[in-house]
Amino acid sequence: MVSLILGLLALLCDILAWIPTLHLSYLSFIGFVLAIVAVATGSKIIKVDPADKNARAGKAIGTVCIVLALLAVIFWVILLPIGCIAAIF
Repeated sequence: MVSLILGLLALLCDILAWIPTLHLSYLSFIGFVLAIVAVATGSKIIKVDPADKNARAGKAIGTVCIVLALLAVIFWVILLPIGCIAAIF
C-alpha cells in the first residue's frame, strides 16, 4: 500500500508539473524522487509477498512517473530557456 500511495503522489506531482499556467515545474523533481522511492519500496515488498497487487501497481506507476518526471525536467530546464534565447535572436 505504501508504494501505491507514493506512486500516486508522484503521478500527481508530475501531472501538476506539466501544467504551465501553475508555474510548478519544481514538482517534477519531487515527483522523480517519489517515483524512485515507490519503485524501490514496491520491489522490496514484491520480494517478500509476490501476490501483493498494490505493490505491483505502485511499482508500475512509479516507473511511468520516472519517465514523466525526466521529460518534464528536460522540457522545463533545458528546452524552455533555449527557446527563450532563440526568440531573442
